Amino acid sequence: MLVFVNLFSLIALKDVSGKIVFRDDSKDAKFNKKDEVILRFRQCRDELVKDRERLKSVIYNNDVVNKLKHDYHKLKMETACHRKPQEAETKFNAAELEITKLKSNLETSDFDIKRLKTSLQSAESKVTSVEVEKLRINDDLQSQQNVHIKEMIEKSKAVVAEEVAKRFSENVNKLPRTVVVSPSPHPPPS
Repeated sequence: MLVFVNLFSLIALKDVSGKIVFRDDSKDAKFNKKDEVILRFRQCRDELVKDRERLKSVIYNNDVVNKLKHDYHKLKMETACHRKPQEAETKFNAAELEITKLKSNLETSDFDIKRLKTSLQSAESKVTSVEVEKLRINDDLQSQQNVHIKEMIEKSKAVVAEEVAKRFSENVNKLPRTVVVSPSPHPPPS
């Protein structure tokens, strides 16, 4: 502990045992300035040493970081080169699987097309048979219509003839009945 006894010349100091030791600063002023300068130089040197150590550490860390970056980049490239065949193989396997699926779909589609073609041919033959049947029915209908028309014409002729005969007889019956005597024939000239 430092205690000032005289402001200009004496400083009271306690040593390790606790005794107060007086010292005259006026005599040691020159030495104190040198000691202060030496102390400042030592502190500056210590700071420079610390800065140098920090700089070495920073340079070392920078070298380590650069090496790590280089190693990382190298590893990244190697991994990418290593992944490319694996990715290509994976893509190839996926493509083969897709091709297999598409072939299966194609076979199913071919089967469906064949089935639909068969159904179409069956439908076309049914349509053809229906058209033939329609033509036969139309022919039968036409012949039946012709026969019916002929029958109707015959019936209507008979009905008309009957009607005419009936009206004629009615008209004849309505006529006054007078006997018409024809004039005697003229005597033959002699």
